[in-house]
Formats: sequence, C-alpha cells, structure tokens
Amino acid sequence: MKIGILGGTFNPIHKGHIEIAKTACENLGLGKVIFIPNGIPPHKKSSSISNEDKLNMLNISLLNYPQFFVDTFEIDKNDTSYLYLTLEYLRKKYPFDELYFIAGSDNIDKISGWKNPEELFKYANFVFVKRPEYELDKNIIKNLEETYNANISVIDFYGIDISSSCIREEFENFGKVEDKLPSGVFSYIAEHAVYPCDKINKLKEKLDDKRFIHSKNVAFEAYKLAKVYNEDCEKAYYAGLLHDCAKKIDLDEQLDLINKFNTYPLMENELSYPKVLHALTGSIIAKREFNVSDREILDAIRFHTLGNKNMTLLSKIIYIADLISSDRLYKGVEILREMAYNNIDKAILMSIENTILYLGEDKVQTNVLELRDYIKENL
Repeated sequence: MKIGILGGTFNPIHKGHIEIAKTACENLGLGKVIFIPNGIPPHKKSSSISNEDKLNMLNISLLNYPQFFVDTFEIDKNDTSYLYLTLEYLRKKYPFDELYFIAGSDNIDKISGWKNPEELFKYANFVFVKRPEYELDKNIIKNLEETYNANISVIDFYGIDISSSCIREEFENFGKVEDKLPSGVFSYIAEHAVYPCDKINKLKEKLDDKRFIHSKNVAFEAYKLAKVYNEDCEKAYYAGLLHDCAKKIDLDEQLDLINKFNTYPLMENELSYPKVLHALTGSIIAKREFNVSDREILDAIRFHTLGNKNMTLLSKIIYIADLISSDRLYKGVEILREMAYNNIDKAILMSIENTILYLGEDKVQTNVLELRDYIKENL
C-alpha cells in the first residue's frame, strides 16, 4: 500500500491540511494518510496548547475520512522531534509499504539543512506540494536526487490558502475563523477555551479559578446559542469569554476607569450598584487591555448584567448565557435553559421576573424593569 505521511504542529488543524491530504491521495493513489502532530520541532517554539487538545481536534477533523489516521509517535516521545527518527519508526512499522512524506514546497531548499538528510530519503519518497503559479527550482530537485538518491514528486495544490499561524493570529485579533476549520473543531475550541492563547492567559491572570471556569462556560453557552439563533458564533464566543474580565477589580479602581475612559451613557443610579459595575468596566478593559474594537462585542459585555431595551441579539445571547451556563445550579435553571434555546426574549423576561420575585420590584434597577416592559410589549 502507498501511505502518505503529513506532519505538522496542527496548532490548530485547518481545512488546508485536509485538502492537501486529499490532493495527495488523488495524485499518488495513496491508500491512507498518517497525520503526525509534532512533539517539539527543532526549528519552532513549543506549542502553547496541550497535546490533548491538539489530538482531540485532529481526531474530530478526521472523523469523516476513514483513510486518514493519527500517529502520536512524536508527541509520545516528549522530546525534540527530528524527521529522520520519525521516518525510521514508520519504515519499521510499515516494512512492506511505500511511504510518501508530504511537505510544502517552501521546504525544498531547506531540507539539506535538516538533521541527517541522507536518512530521510532512505526511508521515504518525498512529495512537495506547491501552488500552480509557483515554479520550483528544478536544479534543487536534481541536486537532492543526485546527492541523496532521492525519489521526489511535485504536485499542484488548488485548495484554500491558509496556515495555522494565520488562524492563531485571527483568534488573537478576535477574527473570523470557523469557516477555515474542519467541522466540529471550533465547537471543541469554544467548549474548552483553547484559543486565543495569549488573551486567555491574560484573562486567567485577572480572574480566580472559579470565575475563569465560569467565563469558559459562558463562552461555550454563547457559542451554542449563537448557532441556534444564527448569530455570529465567533463574536458570541469572544464576548462570553471576556464578559467578566473586570469582575475582580476593586470598586475604587472601577470607578476610576469609568471616570477616565467610559464612553457609554450611565444608566439611572448605575454607580449605586457596585455588584454589576464590572459589566461597564469590562467593556473598558476589553477595549484597552484585550484590544477588542468590535462594538457589538463591547456592547454585549457592557449590557450583560442590567440589560438594555435596545440590546442586539448578540447582547441578549451573552445576557442569558451568563445566567444558564453549565456551572449555574440554582433552582429553576433547567427551565430557563430550555426556554433560552426556544425563545431568547421569553427567557430574558423569565429571568427578570424571577429576580423581581426574589428581591421585590422596588429593589430591581430601573433599567431592568424597562427591559421587562419592553419585552412584554413586543412579544
């Protein structure tokens, strides 16, 4: 059997990886392709995501491709990954099969500098994937073939032009990524808060463990609600993740931030409710420290405690996701959770009426009562 080998950081795996594997199968008649996530590549910094997350995303991506498999050889080594050792391992594991190592064309002039290049070509054929408009230097190929007795193929790739590093950058900039990922991968990312790595690390520093877990849960709940209501899933995830980013800032600092940087009109008597001020302060922190520029995300953070009768759908999603996330265990949450996925306005109304029953209408902020009345009028 002809077996393809596709290595990489897969941080994260994206549609381009899948399309490259499919292209190699079609061009070379491969019976299967083995995906080998890197351990610690000698030419790259170690991954900032866990091996568990990396493998889970890989396995989710390959569910619909029975000819694609994952081999954890490099990860299991927990040491610097040299390709010649990986190919030696695969040669021993598949002694009677033809091995084809699949690489991007940008590696063709670097491969002589890799560790033990003469071993690489002894263990496997090499397949370089290139864009059709890009011409490879035939002299480099000829030199590799003559120097190392290499068997080299070149195939054109017409698929999506994307890289894992670009996707990570998009995450850090709160951008659109779901359409670049295989089915199910963004859902996993949202459930486990895998990206954006730098922003998540900063958020962890600002929150205690309990509040961070809650933020992760709200982000995933918001993502699921956005799917149901056809809202922007990425924005819902990002807003949910950051909705409590100011929760642990003391009152004096919050008031100082509001005085210096707030651009939102204050609600009636809002400064008299210190327990909910973190929503307003959170919009400031999200903008200044997390570099959020999207107004919808900032609005969703700002209105997630007291609401607003002019809330967008995204703001409604964050408002209710905060109340029904999986860590919420209060009496009646299951009923509210079910309602949220059927009619979000009725769910918000139900939550307000529950608050009024608990506190009494005279102790509920005016803005919340206005939201209640507005929803009632428009149901």
